[in-house]
Amino acid sequence: MTGPDLDTIRSAHLVGIGGAAMTPLATILLQNGVQVSGSDLTDAPHLATLRALGGSIAIGHRKENLGPADVVVVSSAVPDDNPELVAAHAHGIPVLKHSQALGSLMRRRRPIAVAGTHGKSTTTALIAHLLDCAGWDPTFHVGAELVNYDLFGRLGKSDWIVAEADEFDRRFLDYDPEVIVITNVEPDHLDYYGSFEALVQAFQDFANRLRPGGVAVICADNPTAASLAIPGSRRTYGASDEADWQITKWEPRGVDGSRIVLRSPRGASETYDLRLLGRHNAFNAAAAVAVADHLGISASAVHESLTTFRGVRRRLEEVGRVGNITVIDDYGHHPTEVRASLSAVRAHWPAASARSDLWVLYQPHTEHRTASLLDEFAGCFALAEHVLVAPAYMPAGRVLSTDGARAQDLISAMSHPDARALSTDSAVAAIAEEAQPGDVVVVMGAGDIWQVEQPLLDALQAHVRALT
Repeated sequence: MTGPDLDTIRSAHLVGIGGAAMTPLATILLQNGVQVSGSDLTDAPHLATLRALGGSIAIGHRKENLGPADVVVVSSAVPDDNPELVAAHAHGIPVLKHSQALGSLMRRRRPIAVAGTHGKSTTTALIAHLLDCAGWDPTFHVGAELVNYDLFGRLGKSDWIVAEADEFDRRFLDYDPEVIVITNVEPDHLDYYGSFEALVQAFQDFANRLRPGGVAVICADNPTAASLAIPGSRRTYGASDEADWQITKWEPRGVDGSRIVLRSPRGASETYDLRLLGRHNAFNAAAAVAVADHLGISASAVHESLTTFRGVRRRLEEVGRVGNITVIDDYGHHPTEVRASLSAVRAHWPAASARSDLWVLYQPHTEHRTASLLDEFAGCFALAEHVLVAPAYMPAGRVLSTDGARAQDLISAMSHPDARALSTDSAVAAIAEEAQPGDVVVVMGAGDIWQVEQPLLDALQAHVRALT
Protein backbone atom coordinates (compact mmCIF):
# COMPACT_ATOMS: atom_id res chain seq x y z
CA MET A 1 0.00 0.00 0.00
CA THR A 2 1.25 3.49 -0.85
CA GLY A 3 0.25 6.59 1.04
CA PRO A 4 1.02 8.37 4.31
CA ASP A 5 1.80 6.47 7.48
CA LEU A 6 -1.09 7.11 9.88
CA ASP A 7 1.23 6.74 12.86
CA THR A 8 3.19 9.82 11.82
CA ILE A 9 0.60 12.21 10.36
CA ARG A 10 -0.43 15.39 12.19
CA SER A 11 -3.86 15.98 10.68
CA ALA A 12 -6.57 13.98 8.94
CA HIS A 13 -9.99 14.66 7.46
CA LEU A 14 -12.50 11.78 7.49
CA VAL A 15 -15.42 11.86 5.04
CA GLY A 16 -18.25 9.80 6.49
CA ILE A 17 -16.73 10.02 9.97
CA GLY A 18 -19.88 8.74 11.70
CA GLY A 19 -19.82 5.33 10.02
CA ALA A 20 -19.35 2.21 12.11
CA ALA A 21 -15.89 1.66 10.63
CA MET A 22 -14.79 5.29 10.48
CA THR A 23 -15.68 6.09 14.10
CA PRO A 24 -13.09 3.76 15.69
CA LEU A 25 -10.44 5.00 13.26
CA ALA A 26 -11.20 8.62 14.21
CA THR A 27 -11.03 7.71 17.90
CA ILE A 28 -7.62 6.07 17.54
CA LEU A 29 -6.23 9.01 15.58
CA LEU A 30 -7.54 11.53 18.11
CA GLN A 31 -6.05 9.58 21.00
CA ASN A 32 -2.76 9.52 19.09
CA GLY A 33 -2.68 13.33 19.03
CA VAL A 34 -3.79 13.73 15.41
CA GLN A 35 -5.88 16.80 14.56
CA VAL A 36 -9.04 15.22 13.18
CA SER A 37 -11.81 16.87 11.21
CA GLY A 38 -14.64 15.16 9.40
CA SER A 39 -18.14 15.26 8.07
CA ASP A 40 -21.23 13.12 7.76
CA LEU A 41 -24.72 13.47 6.34
CA THR A 42 -26.45 13.19 9.73
CA ASP A 43 -25.54 13.64 13.36
CA ALA A 44 -25.37 10.64 15.67
CA PRO A 45 -24.93 10.13 19.42
CA HIS A 46 -21.44 8.64 19.13
CA LEU A 47 -20.18 11.75 17.32
CA ALA A 48 -20.40 13.54 20.68
CA THR A 49 -17.59 11.27 21.89
CA LEU A 50 -15.41 12.26 18.94
CA ARG A 51 -16.12 15.92 19.56
CA ALA A 52 -15.24 15.49 23.24
CA LEU A 53 -11.89 14.04 22.15
CA GLY A 54 -11.24 17.15 20.05
CA GLY A 55 -12.69 16.21 16.68
CA SER A 56 -14.15 18.96 14.50
CA ILE A 57 -17.19 17.47 12.78
CA ALA A 58 -19.51 19.08 10.25
CA ILE A 59 -22.95 17.81 9.31
CA GLY A 60 -23.34 17.79 5.54
CA HIS A 61 -20.67 17.47 2.85
CA ARG A 62 -19.20 20.74 1.49
CA LYS A 63 -15.81 21.57 0.04
CA GLU A 64 -15.43 24.23 2.75
CA ASN A 65 -15.27 21.45 5.37
CA LEU A 66 -11.86 20.45 4.09
CA GLY A 67 -9.02 22.42 5.64
CA PRO A 68 -5.30 21.66 5.63
CA ALA A 69 -4.85 17.91 6.13
CA ASP A 70 -2.04 15.40 5.67
CA VAL A 71 -4.53 12.82 4.46
CA VAL A 72 -8.20 12.42 3.61
CA VAL A 73 -9.85 9.12 4.53
CA VAL A 74 -13.11 8.10 2.88
CA SER A 75 -15.57 5.35 3.62
CA SER A 76 -16.79 2.98 0.91
CA ALA A 77 -20.11 4.83 0.93
CA VAL A 78 -18.54 8.07 -0.34
CA PRO A 79 -19.14 8.64 -4.08
CA ASP A 80 -16.42 9.97 -6.38
CA ASP A 81 -18.25 13.30 -6.80
CA ASN A 82 -18.34 14.06 -3.08
CA PRO A 83 -17.31 17.75 -2.86
CA GLU A 84 -14.76 17.14 -0.11
CA LEU A 85 -13.18 14.28 -2.04
CA VAL A 86 -13.09 16.42 -5.20
CA ALA A 87 -11.45 19.24 -3.22
CA ALA A 88 -8.86 16.84 -1.77
CA HIS A 89 -7.84 15.70 -5.26
CA ALA A 90 -7.74 19.33 -6.46
CA HIS A 91 -5.38 20.29 -3.62
CA GLY A 92 -3.19 17.22 -4.06
CA ILE A 93 -4.02 15.81 -0.62
CA PRO A 94 -3.48 12.03 -0.44
CA VAL A 95 -6.74 10.07 -0.24
CA LEU A 96 -7.06 6.68 1.43
CA LYS A 97 -10.00 4.34 1.71
CA HIS A 98 -10.82 3.39 5.28
CA SER A 99 -9.38 -0.10 4.89
CA GLN A 100 -6.10 1.31 3.57
CA ALA A 101 -5.90 3.61 6.58
CA LEU A 102 -6.54 0.75 8.99
CA GLY A 103 -3.99 -1.34 7.13
CA SER A 104 -1.48 1.47 7.69
CA LEU A 105 -2.11 1.32 11.45
CA MET A 106 -1.49 -2.45 11.34
CA ARG A 107 1.88 -2.24 9.59
CA ARG A 108 3.92 -1.39 12.69
CA ARG A 109 1.81 -3.51 15.04
CA ARG A 110 0.94 -7.14 15.64
CA PRO A 111 -2.54 -7.46 14.17
CA ILE A 112 -5.30 -9.86 15.16
CA ALA A 113 -7.98 -9.60 12.45
CA VAL A 114 -11.43 -11.16 12.82
CA ALA A 115 -13.43 -11.94 9.68
CA GLY A 116 -16.62 -13.84 8.93
CA THR A 117 -20.18 -13.44 7.76
CA HIS A 118 -21.44 -13.34 11.35
CA GLY A 119 -19.96 -12.65 14.77
CA LYS A 120 -17.11 -10.36 13.69
CA SER A 121 -17.89 -7.45 15.99
CA THR A 122 -18.58 -9.48 19.12
CA THR A 123 -15.56 -11.75 18.63
CA THR A 124 -13.24 -8.81 17.89
CA ALA A 125 -14.47 -6.95 20.94
CA LEU A 126 -14.16 -10.00 23.17
CA ILE A 127 -10.57 -10.67 22.08
CA ALA A 128 -9.70 -7.00 22.67
CA HIS A 129 -11.25 -7.14 26.14
CA LEU A 130 -9.41 -10.38 26.84
CA LEU A 131 -6.04 -8.83 25.97
CA ASP A 132 -6.95 -5.79 28.06
CA CYS A 133 -7.79 -7.97 31.08
CA ALA A 134 -4.45 -9.68 30.64
CA GLY A 135 -2.72 -6.29 30.89
CA TRP A 136 -1.64 -6.21 27.24
CA ASP A 137 -3.31 -2.82 26.53
CA PRO A 138 -4.14 -3.41 22.84
CA THR A 139 -5.33 -0.95 20.26
CA PHE A 140 -8.76 -2.07 19.11
CA HIS A 141 -10.94 -1.18 16.14
CA VAL A 142 -14.49 -2.58 16.14
CA GLY A 143 -17.50 -1.79 13.96
CA ALA A 144 -19.76 -1.49 17.00
CA GLU A 145 -19.60 0.20 20.39
CA LEU A 146 -18.12 -1.92 23.19
CA VAL A 147 -20.37 -1.66 26.24
CA ASN A 148 -17.42 -2.02 28.63
CA TYR A 149 -15.63 0.99 27.15
CA ASP A 150 -18.38 3.10 25.54
CA LEU A 151 -16.08 3.27 22.53
CA PHE A 152 -15.78 1.72 19.06
CA GLY A 153 -12.00 1.96 19.14
CA ARG A 154 -9.11 2.82 21.42
CA LEU A 155 -5.40 3.46 21.11
CA GLY A 156 -3.35 1.09 23.26
CA LYS A 157 0.25 1.31 24.38
CA SER A 158 1.28 -2.18 23.26
CA ASP A 159 2.20 -3.47 19.80
CA TRP A 160 -1.05 -5.44 19.52
CA ILE A 161 -4.04 -4.29 17.48
CA VAL A 162 -7.32 -6.20 17.37
CA ALA A 163 -9.47 -5.27 14.38
CA GLU A 164 -12.68 -6.31 12.71
CA ALA A 165 -11.95 -7.37 9.13
CA ASP A 166 -14.93 -6.64 6.89
CA GLU A 167 -15.27 -8.58 3.64
CA PHE A 168 -17.46 -6.01 1.87
CA ASP A 169 -15.58 -4.19 -0.89
CA ARG A 170 -12.73 -6.66 -0.20
CA ARG A 171 -11.64 -4.36 2.63
CA PHE A 172 -9.88 -7.13 4.53
CA LEU A 173 -7.39 -7.57 1.70
CA ASP A 174 -5.65 -4.39 2.89
CA TYR A 175 -4.64 -6.12 6.14
CA ASP A 176 -1.67 -8.37 6.95
CA PRO A 177 -2.57 -10.13 10.23
CA GLU A 178 -0.36 -12.12 12.54
CA VAL A 179 -3.49 -13.88 13.84
CA ILE A 180 -6.57 -14.46 11.73
CA VAL A 181 -9.98 -15.53 13.03
CA ILE A 182 -12.64 -16.67 10.55
CA THR A 183 -15.97 -17.26 12.26
CA ASN A 184 -17.90 -18.51 9.21
CA VAL A 185 -18.36 -17.94 5.50
CA GLU A 186 -21.90 -17.81 4.10
CA PRO A 187 -23.53 -16.15 1.07
CA ASP A 188 -23.75 -12.40 1.64
CA HIS A 189 -22.88 -9.14 -0.13
CA LEU A 190 -23.73 -10.83 -3.42
CA ASP A 191 -24.61 -7.42 -4.87
CA TYR A 192 -20.89 -6.67 -4.64
CA TYR A 193 -19.33 -10.09 -5.28
CA GLY A 194 -21.78 -11.40 -7.84
CA SER A 195 -21.43 -15.01 -6.71
CA PHE A 196 -20.72 -17.04 -3.59
CA GLU A 197 -17.65 -18.49 -5.30
CA ALA A 198 -16.15 -15.01 -5.65
CA LEU A 199 -16.85 -14.32 -1.98
CA VAL A 200 -15.15 -17.56 -0.93
CA GLN A 201 -12.13 -16.67 -3.07
CA ALA A 202 -11.89 -13.33 -1.27
CA PHE A 203 -11.78 -15.14 2.08
CA GLN A 204 -9.07 -17.41 0.69
CA ASP A 205 -7.13 -14.34 -0.44
CA PHE A 206 -7.53 -12.92 3.07
CA ALA A 207 -6.22 -16.15 4.61
CA ASN A 208 -3.24 -15.97 2.26
CA ARG A 209 -2.31 -12.60 3.79
CA LEU A 210 -1.41 -14.24 7.11
CA ARG A 211 2.06 -13.16 8.18
CA PRO A 212 4.80 -15.81 8.15
CA GLY A 213 4.66 -17.76 11.40
CA GLY A 214 1.10 -16.64 12.05
CA VAL A 215 -1.91 -18.68 13.07
CA ALA A 216 -5.48 -18.89 11.79
CA VAL A 217 -8.33 -19.73 14.17
CA ILE A 218 -11.20 -21.24 12.17
CA CYS A 219 -14.70 -22.46 13.03
CA ALA A 220 -14.75 -26.20 12.41
CA ASP A 221 -18.55 -26.26 12.16
CA ASN A 222 -18.67 -24.06 9.07
CA PRO A 223 -17.72 -26.23 6.06
CA THR A 224 -16.65 -23.34 3.85
CA ALA A 225 -14.43 -21.71 6.47
CA ALA A 226 -12.98 -25.08 7.44
CA SER A 227 -12.11 -25.82 3.81
CA LEU A 228 -9.92 -22.73 3.37
CA ALA A 229 -6.24 -23.38 2.80
CA ILE A 230 -4.17 -21.78 5.55
CA PRO A 231 -0.53 -20.84 4.82
CA GLY A 232 0.44 -21.01 8.52
CA SER A 233 -0.71 -22.88 11.62
CA ARG A 234 -4.40 -23.66 12.09
CA ARG A 235 -6.50 -23.90 15.25
CA THR A 236 -10.16 -24.85 15.13
CA TYR A 237 -13.11 -24.40 17.45
CA GLY A 238 -16.77 -25.36 17.53
CA ALA A 239 -19.16 -28.09 18.60
CA SER A 240 -17.77 -30.54 16.07
CA ASP A 241 -15.81 -33.53 17.33
CA GLU A 242 -13.00 -32.43 14.99
CA ALA A 243 -12.63 -29.04 16.71
CA ASP A 244 -9.42 -28.43 18.65
CA TRP A 245 -11.46 -26.38 21.09
CA GLN A 246 -14.75 -28.23 21.37
CA ILE A 247 -17.91 -26.77 22.89
CA THR A 248 -19.26 -29.74 24.81
CA LYS A 249 -21.99 -27.86 26.70
CA TRP A 250 -23.92 -24.62 26.46
CA GLU A 251 -26.42 -23.64 29.15
CA PRO A 252 -28.54 -20.45 29.14
CA ARG A 253 -28.78 -18.81 32.55
CA GLY A 254 -31.65 -16.36 32.13
CA VAL A 255 -31.00 -12.78 31.07
CA ASP A 256 -27.74 -12.72 33.04
CA GLY A 257 -25.74 -14.85 30.62
CA SER A 258 -24.76 -18.42 29.89
CA ARG A 259 -22.30 -21.14 30.81
CA ILE A 260 -20.16 -23.14 28.44
CA VAL A 261 -17.80 -26.08 28.77
CA LEU A 262 -14.82 -26.25 26.42
CA ARG A 263 -12.56 -29.23 25.84
CA SER A 264 -9.05 -28.05 25.00
CA PRO A 265 -6.71 -29.71 22.47
CA ARG A 266 -4.96 -31.25 25.46
CA GLY A 267 -8.16 -33.04 26.48
CA ALA A 268 -8.97 -31.02 29.62
CA SER A 269 -12.43 -29.51 30.04
CA GLU A 270 -13.00 -26.05 31.48
CA THR A 271 -16.22 -24.27 32.46
CA TYR A 272 -16.65 -20.59 31.58
CA ASP A 273 -19.39 -18.20 32.68
CA LEU A 274 -20.38 -15.57 30.11
CA ARG A 275 -22.55 -12.49 30.21
CA LEU A 276 -23.22 -13.09 26.52
CA LEU A 277 -26.55 -14.56 25.45
CA GLY A 278 -27.29 -17.25 22.89
CA ARG A 279 -25.62 -20.43 21.71
CA HIS A 280 -24.00 -18.53 18.84
CA ASN A 281 -21.96 -16.56 21.37
CA ALA A 282 -20.56 -19.80 22.76
CA PHE A 283 -18.78 -20.08 19.41
CA ASN A 284 -17.50 -16.50 19.60
CA ALA A 285 -16.20 -17.18 23.12
CA ALA A 286 -14.51 -20.39 21.98
CA ALA A 287 -12.71 -18.48 19.24
CA ALA A 288 -11.44 -15.96 21.80
CA VAL A 289 -10.24 -18.73 24.12
CA ALA A 290 -8.37 -20.37 21.23
CA VAL A 291 -6.64 -17.07 20.44
CA ALA A 292 -5.76 -16.54 24.10
CA ASP A 293 -4.27 -20.02 24.33
CA HIS A 294 -2.12 -19.38 21.26
CA LEU A 295 -0.88 -16.12 22.78
CA GLY A 296 -0.12 -17.74 26.14
CA ILE A 297 -2.56 -15.62 28.14
CA SER A 298 -3.23 -16.91 31.64
CA ALA A 299 -6.33 -18.94 32.48
CA SER A 300 -7.29 -16.43 35.16
CA ALA A 301 -7.30 -13.55 32.65
CA VAL A 302 -9.42 -15.60 30.24
CA HIS A 303 -12.00 -16.34 32.95
CA GLU A 304 -12.05 -12.71 34.08
CA SER A 305 -12.54 -11.41 30.54
CA LEU A 306 -15.38 -13.81 29.71
CA THR A 307 -17.14 -13.07 32.98
CA THR A 308 -16.86 -9.29 32.68
CA PHE A 309 -17.34 -8.77 28.95
CA ARG A 310 -20.69 -7.03 28.41
CA GLY A 311 -20.86 -7.30 24.64
CA VAL A 312 -21.38 -4.68 21.97
CA ARG A 313 -24.34 -2.42 21.37
CA ARG A 314 -27.37 -3.62 19.43
CA ARG A 315 -26.75 -7.32 20.03
CA LEU A 316 -29.69 -8.69 22.04
CA GLU A 317 -29.66 -5.49 24.08
CA GLU A 318 -32.67 -4.98 26.32
CA VAL A 319 -33.68 -1.33 25.93
CA GLY A 320 -36.80 -1.13 28.05
CA ARG A 321 -39.77 -2.80 29.69
CA VAL A 322 -43.28 -1.35 29.84
CA GLY A 323 -46.28 -3.12 31.33
CA ASN A 324 -44.23 -6.33 31.51
CA ILE A 325 -43.57 -6.11 27.76
CA THR A 326 -39.84 -6.31 27.04
CA VAL A 327 -38.25 -4.48 24.09
CA ILE A 328 -34.93 -5.80 22.75
CA ASP A 329 -32.63 -4.19 20.18
CA ASP A 330 -30.74 -6.50 17.79
CA TYR A 331 -28.50 -6.00 14.77
CA GLY A 332 -29.45 -9.23 12.97
CA HIS A 333 -29.90 -8.73 9.23
CA HIS A 334 -28.98 -12.10 7.68
CA PRO A 335 -31.16 -15.24 7.94
CA THR A 336 -28.59 -17.08 10.04
CA GLU A 337 -28.37 -14.12 12.42
CA VAL A 338 -32.14 -13.78 12.66
CA ARG A 339 -32.50 -17.47 13.61
CA ALA A 340 -29.68 -17.25 16.15
CA SER A 341 -31.06 -14.12 17.81
CA LEU A 342 -34.65 -15.38 18.03
CA SER A 343 -33.41 -18.70 19.41
CA ALA A 344 -31.43 -16.79 22.03
CA VAL A 345 -34.48 -14.73 23.01
CA ARG A 346 -36.50 -17.91 23.47
CA ALA A 347 -33.73 -19.38 25.61
CA HIS A 348 -32.95 -16.37 27.80
CA TRP A 349 -36.23 -14.53 28.23
CA PRO A 350 -38.56 -17.14 29.76
CA ALA A 351 -42.30 -16.55 29.69
CA ALA A 352 -43.37 -14.01 32.28
CA SER A 353 -46.96 -15.17 32.17
CA ALA A 354 -49.08 -18.04 30.90
CA ARG A 355 -49.41 -16.23 27.59
CA SER A 356 -46.18 -14.97 26.06
CA ASP A 357 -45.62 -14.13 22.40
CA LEU A 358 -42.48 -13.12 20.56
CA TRP A 359 -42.79 -10.12 18.23
CA VAL A 360 -40.26 -9.10 15.60
CA LEU A 361 -40.16 -5.70 13.95
CA TYR A 362 -37.65 -6.35 11.18
CA GLN A 363 -36.04 -3.89 8.79
CA PRO A 364 -34.40 -5.62 5.81
CA HIS A 365 -30.88 -4.40 5.09
CA THR A 366 -30.78 -3.79 1.32
CA GLU A 367 -33.34 -5.05 -1.12
CA HIS A 368 -30.67 -7.01 -2.99
CA ARG A 369 -29.74 -9.07 0.08
CA THR A 370 -33.43 -9.76 0.68
CA ALA A 371 -33.88 -10.96 -2.90
CA SER A 372 -30.69 -13.02 -3.08
CA LEU A 373 -31.52 -14.83 0.20
CA LEU A 374 -35.31 -14.70 -0.10
CA ASP A 375 -35.97 -18.40 0.57
CA GLU A 376 -33.76 -18.32 3.68
CA PHE A 377 -35.42 -15.15 4.94
CA ALA A 378 -38.86 -16.63 4.35
CA GLY A 379 -38.19 -19.38 6.87
CA CYS A 380 -36.00 -17.72 9.48
CA PHE A 381 -38.76 -16.08 11.56
CA ALA A 382 -40.52 -19.30 12.58
CA LEU A 383 -39.80 -18.84 16.30
CA ALA A 384 -41.80 -15.58 16.41
CA GLU A 385 -45.58 -15.45 16.68
CA HIS A 386 -45.76 -12.03 15.01
CA VAL A 387 -43.50 -10.66 12.25
CA LEU A 388 -43.78 -7.04 11.13
CA VAL A 389 -41.54 -6.12 8.19
CA ALA A 390 -40.67 -2.47 7.60
CA PRO A 391 -39.38 -0.99 4.31
CA ALA A 392 -35.78 -1.95 3.54
CA TYR A 393 -32.86 0.19 4.64
CA MET A 394 -30.48 1.17 1.86
CA PRO A 395 -27.05 2.35 3.09
CA ALA A 396 -25.36 5.23 1.36
CA GLY A 397 -23.59 4.04 -1.74
CA ARG A 398 -25.86 0.99 -2.14
CA VAL A 399 -28.35 1.78 -4.90
CA LEU A 400 -31.72 0.17 -5.38
CA SER A 401 -31.52 -2.70 -7.87
CA THR A 402 -34.14 -3.84 -10.32
CA ASP A 403 -33.92 -7.37 -8.93
CA GLY A 404 -34.39 -6.33 -5.29
CA ALA A 405 -37.15 -7.60 -3.02
CA ARG A 406 -39.32 -5.25 -1.00
CA ALA A 407 -41.05 -5.89 2.32
CA GLN A 408 -44.21 -7.18 0.68
CA ASP A 409 -42.17 -9.59 -1.46
CA LEU A 410 -40.72 -11.08 1.71
CA ILE A 411 -44.16 -11.38 3.30
CA SER A 412 -45.50 -13.08 0.18
CA ALA A 413 -42.68 -15.63 0.33
CA MET A 414 -43.41 -16.50 3.96
CA SER A 415 -45.87 -19.10 5.21
CA HIS A 416 -46.37 -17.50 8.62
CA PRO A 417 -49.66 -17.09 10.52
CA ASP A 418 -49.04 -13.41 11.29
CA ALA A 419 -46.60 -11.65 8.97
CA ARG A 420 -47.33 -8.09 7.86
CA ALA A 421 -45.57 -5.47 5.75
CA LEU A 422 -46.04 -2.15 7.55
CA SER A 423 -44.52 1.28 7.80
CA THR A 424 -42.55 1.81 10.99
CA ASP A 425 -45.28 4.08 12.39
CA SER A 426 -47.96 1.48 11.68
CA ALA A 427 -45.81 -1.27 13.18
CA VAL A 428 -45.31 0.71 16.38
CA ALA A 429 -49.05 1.33 16.62
CA ALA A 430 -49.84 -2.36 16.03
CA ILE A 431 -47.43 -3.56 18.71
CA ALA A 432 -48.65 -0.99 21.24
CA GLU A 433 -52.25 -2.01 20.61
CA GLU A 434 -51.84 -5.80 20.41
CA ALA A 435 -48.88 -6.85 22.58
CA GLN A 436 -49.78 -8.39 25.94
CA PRO A 437 -47.98 -8.53 29.32
CA GLY A 438 -45.21 -11.10 29.15
CA ASP A 439 -44.60 -10.56 25.43
CA VAL A 440 -41.12 -9.82 24.07
CA VAL A 441 -40.57 -7.45 21.14
CA VAL A 442 -37.34 -7.63 19.13
CA VAL A 443 -36.56 -4.58 17.00
CA MET A 444 -34.15 -6.02 14.45
CA GLY A 445 -31.99 -4.79 11.61
CA ALA A 446 -28.63 -3.23 10.80
CA GLY A 447 -30.01 0.09 9.56
CA ASP A 448 -31.82 2.85 11.40
CA ILE A 449 -34.69 0.77 12.78
CA TRP A 450 -33.33 1.36 16.30
CA GLN A 451 -34.73 4.87 16.06
CA VAL A 452 -38.28 3.54 16.56
CA GLU A 453 -37.47 2.01 19.95
CA GLN A 454 -38.11 5.10 22.05
CA PRO A 455 -41.36 5.89 20.17
CA LEU A 456 -42.34 2.25 20.70
CA LEU A 457 -41.68 2.44 24.43
CA ASP A 458 -43.63 5.71 24.58
CA ALA A 459 -46.54 4.16 22.67
CA LEU A 460 -46.57 1.14 24.98
CA GLN A 461 -46.56 3.45 28.01
CA ALA A 462 -49.45 5.47 26.59
CA HIS A 463 -51.43 2.28 25.93
CA VAL A 464 -50.80 1.02 29.47
CA ARG A 465 -51.98 4.36 30.90
CA ALA A 466 -55.11 4.24 28.76
CA LEU A 467 -56.00 0.84 30.21
CA THR A 468 -55.59 1.91 33.85
